[in-house]
Amino acid sequence: MTDVEERLRADLPALADWLFDHPRDHAAPAGVVRPMARPAVPGAGRRRRTVVAAMVVCLAGVGVAVVDRTLDDSSEIADIMATAPDGFGSWRAMADAPMPSRSFPVTAWTGSEMIVWAGSNLDGDIPGAFTDGAAYDPSTDSWRDIPVPGWGHPGLAGAFDGRLLFALAKNGGARFDTRTDTWTELPSIDDDMGFLAPVVADGTLWGLGVGFGDAERREVRIARYDAASDTWHPGPPLGRGHDLVDDGGRAPVPVVWTGSAIVAWSSTGPSAAFDPTAGTWSDLVPPTPRSGTVVASTAAMTDAGLTVLVSIDDDGESSTAVAVLEGDEWRWIADGLPATDPTGTTVAPAGDWLMVLRSGDVPLAVHLPTGAWAAQADGPFGVDPGAVSVWTGQDLIVWGGSPESIDDAGRPVGAIWTPQ
Repeated sequence: MTDVEERLRADLPALADWLFDHPRDHAAPAGVVRPMARPAVPGAGRRRRTVVAAMVVCLAGVGVAVVDRTLDDSSEIADIMATAPDGFGSWRAMADAPMPSRSFPVTAWTGSEMIVWAGSNLDGDIPGAFTDGAAYDPSTDSWRDIPVPGWGHPGLAGAFDGRLLFALAKNGGARFDTRTDTWTELPSIDDDMGFLAPVVADGTLWGLGVGFGDAERREVRIARYDAASDTWHPGPPLGRGHDLVDDGGRAPVPVVWTGSAIVAWSSTGPSAAFDPTAGTWSDLVPPTPRSGTVVASTAAMTDAGLTVLVSIDDDGESSTAVAVLEGDEWRWIADGLPATDPTGTTVAPAGDWLMVLRSGDVPLAVHLPTGAWAAQADGPFGVDPGAVSVWTGQDLIVWGGSPESIDDAGRPVGAIWTPQ
């Protein structure tokens, strides 16, 4: 071992301790916004956390030194030191589909293809539903037609279990077997309920919706699909008067499975979590910024966990931030993003990344481990809110949107983003 290596081995632990004690004293890369510091949270009752900081030293041929730092149960949570990305990826246009663009089609990633079916045409005075579908193979940049059930609905919503693509609307729906290219009708639910959002939890399909009737009687409801008996089993309702049900009786969007609960996210008020094992509902309090108030928000499941894009108003100054739910605590990982309306924005999970697809503007790529972000100035289009996305494990595929808005902007219907 050289003298330099011995000196580094002796000094790096102390340097790591200093960085943890001064997490914001080091400069962020040019053009990158630093992540927000984690709030100080008492560590009583928490599991031990081990943080490994990799420090690259380009001196005298010395490579990577790894410092292992263990936080005791009595310690406050410190920032995790993660390597900032060298770049923020690149976009490329994808081949034209054999069908017109549309808003909110039912979509799934099968492991080799992106399935796209149905969707809405929001242009014109009377919205209509598409009934066609296709599959896209990114390895060949090519599309193929798929069989379709012969119907569609502008309010369709889909969920995927790894093989079956479920689509629900009104009080019934259908499932598509991606291995055999066959469709099967789902039974109607024998209940005063209309489906508006499906979710797959531990391999089981659940349908979330609202009860029919006047606005004062509407309540959020949930039902479980039993594939063996081909029947629906209604679960306990959330109850009337919850903020998730607005005057129009629309279901909450989005609905995600966290691994332990089905979360129905509300843009402006308390959200709700359903425990399918216990069969109980509970309120989920949204993240609270250190200053200002939350105007609106939207949520998605990422590799980091339940991730929320939040619009904040602070004395008339608008900005956007990102928070992740860890246990029962919210951790802010990015702030100072350009102001955007979450209700008109598509948030697309992409592994360690969250792509914020803003209507009529360039996308924003947020690196979740570090909170670093950048505007995708080379993005090929400003995404329409009706566009959909799938993460392949390597690339983010974005497709669709309102045909009229796409034509007006002169942008391609679909594009692929590859991380750096």
